[in-house]
Amino acid sequence: MLMESSLPLVTIVVSTLNQARYLEAALLSVLNQDYPNLELIVGDCGSIDESVAIFQRVQSSDGRLRWFSEKDKSPVGVINKCVRMVRGTAIGWLSADALYAPGAVLHA
Repeated sequence: MLMESSLPLVTIVVSTLNQARYLEAALLSVLNQDYPNLELIVGDCGSIDESVAIFQRVQSSDGRLRWFSEKDKSPVGVINKCVRMVRGTAIGWLSADALYAPGAVLHA
């Protein structure tokens, strides 16, 4: 089994706007990776669907998720803010309507 402290921190960044239909599956595809030392940062451009409730629910069960929602913030501004929040030494990207395959982070 891999030891978290022996591996570099990997940060996965997601930006989203009104993607609640896909969002939970996307977030869980990251958080359920077999790579133990990762963080997930989600920047939301002010969604008016159920996205915020999904962030709150997922974060309550997995503290590796950090997120923010800023109404009327441009997608580029949200991405820039996400990148400024990164603590990892490697950064990955995921669209809010996509999934990481099992093992994607470990084998990247």
